[in-house]
Amino acid sequence: MAVYLMAPLGPNRSIEDELNRKHAAYVKKAIFFKYLYYTTRIVAGLAAALLPFIVPYSQILSTIVAAIVAIVTVFDTVLVPRDKWKLFSRTSDQLWLRQVQERGEYEKYKDRIDEILRAEAEDLQALASLQDVLDQLKKQGATPGTRPQKI
Repeated sequence: MAVYLMAPLGPNRSIEDELNRKHAAYVKKAIFFKYLYYTTRIVAGLAAALLPFIVPYSQILSTIVAAIVAIVTVFDTVLVPRDKWKLFSRTSDQLWLRQVQERGEYEKYKDRIDEILRAEAEDLQALASLQDVLDQLKKQGATPGTRPQKI
């Protein structure tokens, strides 16, 4: 059984239409994984930060919050939204750049296009992993599963 990354071209489908369809799909995937990336960080970060304050008051609630941190961490490890966001974003940018070059307009806007692509590449490079976020919380004293010290 063959697995197609691109759907077979029918008699009424042009290569340009298929490339545009793929480009649009990559943009949607990049947006989806961007939101998934931030959602996992916000949920895990907030849960990990709140956990030490919940432990003294409710064992059930602290178990639920600790489970949320664990589930989100596994979810992040399996889906790796940061890497997929980078992949689909870069692919989308490269497809767009090729379209501009094919139209013969790249040289006219070269400096601005290059600056946009450089800025986007820097943004993607600076993305932290979920483990980095949790490690940072630990350094700040919000360690999941521990009770805050009484003064």
